[in-house]
Amino acid sequence: WNYGYFDGLYGFDSMSADFSPSDAATPSKTIVPSCMDVVAGGAPGYLGPRGVAVYRISFTSVPRVPHRLQFQSCSFYCRVWVNGKEMGDHRAGGYVAFHLDVPGDILTGEDELVVLADNRFNHTTAPLHTGGDFWHYG
Repeated sequence: WNYGYFDGLYGFDSMSADFSPSDAATPSKTIVPSCMDVVAGGAPGYLGPRGVAVYRISFTSVPRVPHRLQFQSCSFYCRVWVNGKEMGDHRAGGYVAFHLDVPGDILTGEDELVVLADNRFNHTTAPLHTGGDFWHYG
């Protein structure tokens, strides 16, 4: 996946209708699933960076056939585009799987998926408190 992280852009509005995925630079590479707030070396108990990340990947589809995108989680807020058309968003936090249906009429066979993830704490997404993260040790 191509990946871009916008550390500390607290003035950036992830929910803005004016945001276009083509405006987001994704200069780095990552694997998915992954975590955008990983701290180098582990650093147990350290709350990693908060910000906005954009993930981008090209994929092959069956043209003109509806598809379903299945997400196991995305914390805290997430928006999804296929070929520049917004498919939907997810506001239930990182502990709930969700899916989005992609209409066949936008699929060409060589397509692009863009996912915006915003892990900044706020009062519009679950969990509604700042103690919502946890780490598995051992």
